[in-house]
Amino acid sequence: MPVAFEQAPPRRFDLVVGADGLHSRTRALAFGPEERYVRHLGIHTAIFGVPNHLGLRNTGRLYVSPGKAANVFSDGSSADRARAALHFADDGLEYDRHDRARQRRIVAERFAGEAWELPRLLAEMETAEDFWFDANAQVVMDTWAAGRVVLLGDAGYCAAPTSGRGTS
Repeated sequence: MPVAFEQAPPRRFDLVVGADGLHSRTRALAFGPEERYVRHLGIHTAIFGVPNHLGLRNTGRLYVSPGKAANVFSDGSSADRARAALHFADDGLEYDRHDRARQRRIVAERFAGEAWELPRLLAEMETAEDFWFDANAQVVMDTWAAGRVVLLGDAGYCAAPTSGRGTS
């Protein structure tokens, strides 16, 4: 199967495995547009690293308010680091998924005025280098193979970050 690359000459492969996530370009090329397979679940999530100011070790803390939840949990990488996950319900939020500044503003607007650790978490979010934001979505497909292309992990059967963090 011939495969074209952006920064290398085309090559032929016996099998192409797409394991390139929820917004899989491999899936789009082999099976069609994302809209056919990705089902938005009405929640968006931001995840990023924070200082472990709560002293968490193999545990986490959860804050819930109507339509929102925030949790901070130890990530196992070091005793002084933790992860924050901010979740909120939405009704079809539109945004550029490559515009990190806009995504941070969306999260900050949704959690503005919340109590608990939220002001501190929002401040940490502004400078987090590992900031990630996306819709919670499920990939639903009748088949994960087309000819010599096969999909694995979130590209083929993402069940949403809130279900177990994809293929991790």
